[in-house]
Amino acid sequence: MNIMIEYLMINGLTDKEEDLQQLIDFKFDKYTYFNLIPLNSSFELEGKIHTASSKETMEHFKKELRKANYKCFIRESMGEDIEAACGMLK
Repeated sequence: MNIMIEYLMINGLTDKEEDLQQLIDFKFDKYTYFNLIPLNSSFELEGKIHTASSKETMEHFKKELRKANYKCFIRESMGEDIEAACGMLK
């Protein structure tokens, strides 16, 4: 059975090396797929504005997860230019 983990990439919140290591150390089933999703737009939490992880960080996560023998993809956001991407409609 395939399992897909949708992992939201938020700069400084979910994209640290320790976050990556925890994903790898969890020892998910070998049929696990990771779908890395950049945060659309931004939000404020405890006085700090959070934005999407950089493309470089997301590529690093993808590379390391693949080295750990998982399938991993980066979702391309569509509609952000007109504020209609997933989670952006008001």
